[in-house]
Amino acid sequence: MALYSLAVTTRIGGVKSDFGKVKIIIPAIALCDHEVSSGYEVFGRVKGLDNVSEVVRIINDHVKQFSSECRVFTSEDFAKRIIETVGKNKHEIIAEAWRDGLNFKKSIEAFIGAE
Repeated sequence: MALYSLAVTTRIGGVKSDFGKVKIIIPAIALCDHEVSSGYEVFGRVKGLDNVSEVVRIINDHVKQFSSECRVFTSEDFAKRIIETVGKNKHEIIAEAWRDGLNFKKSIEAFIGAE
């Protein structure tokens, strides 16, 4: 659900920032039992680049180097598959996510009211 939401969500919070329009892109995922890289390291590789495709390519290449110690998935692997698989049921998934959000809000309100 979370991957699908991120893959297809065109906005989180606001659409625009001081830097322009915001679009969520997941370039790669590394499933490891330890930290193999950092956001700072990745940022250092892509800092100053304006071409989104080039940024995604560089991040994919960076993450692929950890494939011997982690399960690595790049956007080439999962983006289309997630959208195709979940896209058929997106209305049910969105409704369930909304219900989960409401239940979470109610539980927080109940906890705050109990104090």
